[in-house]
Amino acid sequence: MTQKHWNVIQLSLDRKSNETIQMFGDCKTMTLNEIIQDIHGLDAQLTQLEMRYGLLSADFYHLYKAGELEQSRDFIQWVGYYEAKLEREASYREMMYNYLRKLRQRAGIGALHLTPENSTATA
Repeated sequence: MTQKHWNVIQLSLDRKSNETIQMFGDCKTMTLNEIIQDIHGLDAQLTQLEMRYGLLSADFYHLYKAGELEQSRDFIQWVGYYEAKLEREASYREMMYNYLRKLRQRAGIGALHLTPENSTATA
């Protein structure tokens, strides 16, 4: 993942859906799978910083936002990664809520049917 200034991202649930979610980003459409991959990439970056400084990201963010930490290059990146992760997680939750709502409507009183992203995957 490259660091950039985010403008507007349109998120779509899947290729079959015409629904999009507007959020801050760079005019890119992201699938649910891409959001999950992005979250994992951000987690890897955050883990490196947490190990380097011995502090979990949520605690770091609280201290940083309270003005208790200096404005170092690492800390500015850390804030960016953490805020991007929070945004992706919010997008994931919104998309997943909509997806599950549609699955529930299709299933009626039956069990939800989840299918793998890759059509060649076996159950």
